[in-house]
Amino acid sequence: MELTEEDIDRGLEALGRPAGRPTGSEELAARKGRAVELVGRLMRLDGAAGAIVVSRQGQVLASATERDPEWVATVAVFLGGAARLGQREPASLGGPDRLERAIVESGGERLLILEAGDGFVAIDLSLHASADLLLPAVRALLG
Repeated sequence: MELTEEDIDRGLEALGRPAGRPTGSEELAARKGRAVELVGRLMRLDGAAGAIVVSRQGQVLASATERDPEWVATVAVFLGGAARLGQREPASLGGPDRLERAIVESGGERLLILEAGDGFVAIDLSLHASADLLLPAVRALLG
């Protein structure tokens, strides 16, 4: 038996997924493509020594850094979760339950983490970079 596009669309609609939408793997591939493009743009900012885009679930979507991307993903998801629980101490919040920004200092290096869409962006700050000066440019790229 051969399935037609109509059969597939009816099956997707029965599962509650709109017909004609990309599959999960297609969506992930598109999301990773956008993340790679965003990392490239972030790396061109003065003061950015590295960049990582992470999903809300902690999956590294794109990375250009010497840091361990999995460690950065874990830290970003932890801080985002703390913000959602209303624990305002580790980060400044940009509204109810939203991580506006967090700066993590470790071993003399600094990492700027922001919530972006349905995930997080982390930027390695170069030695003399100011997070406050870099933040408007990052937000402009995030839209």
